[in-house]
Amino acid sequence: KIFRGYGAQADRHLINQSASNGIIYSFISSGIFGFIFFSIFSFIIFFQSLKKLIFIKRDNLNNDLILHIIILILLARSLVETSYAVFGIDLIIIITVLSLKKVELKYD
Repeated sequence: KIFRGYGAQADRHLINQSASNGIIYSFISSGIFGFIFFSIFSFIIFFQSLKKLIFIKRDNLNNDLILHIIILILLARSLVETSYAVFGIDLIIIITVLSLKKVELKYD
């Protein structure tokens, strides 16, 4: 089970409560493989958003700033809550924001 995990909401069965953050939840429910994918996904998005915020052009502050701030807030929130690791509003918001960024990059 260490490689594949215990499945969805395994935290409630193993520790009788919700996991305290997304990293612990990803490890418990999907094992090492899921933990690696979750970590890679989170780090890539974090560094891309941080890089975009640092090097953002002053004339392009419209949607870029807001979208990257939303992404960074959701990523930071996953350190203290399960946030987007569990299907819910946070996951819907982060997928929507990433989709908006992808559409925006296509038309730039």
